[in-house]
Amino acid sequence: RQTDIDKLTATSGPNNRAVGQNPRQWETLYQHTGPHAGRVTWRLRCHDGLAGTPRINHAHHPADLARNTINHIRDKGGKRSARHEHDPDPPDRPAKPDQPSKTTDSQVDRRLCTRLGYTVL
Repeated sequence: RQTDIDKLTATSGPNNRAVGQNPRQWETLYQHTGPHAGRVTWRLRCHDGLAGTPRINHAHHPADLARNTINHIRDKGGKRSARHEHDPDPPDRPAKPDQPSKTTDSQVDRRLCTRLGYTVL
């Protein structure tokens, strides 16, 4: 097989060495159509040599992860703000157990926003 320099993908050394034509080795495929057109997918060859389901390693596409996360947070924030536009600013400390919280952001959302440098205004 030839290497097409325009269709390379990021990978680690061990993963690169796991690519091959034998059972229990990985195969890489270039996606020509669909939502992941232009991406490389990985497909594990089963113990009998048949090809498995193609997958994309999203860890090597941080821009997509950031964009999708921000879009998710914006969508979630838009729904919340429409429902709670009359609510005051969230408290500085968590609500007492007998009081409902005025915020719906999860700790994961806040951590991702902090790491991505995104602030909900």
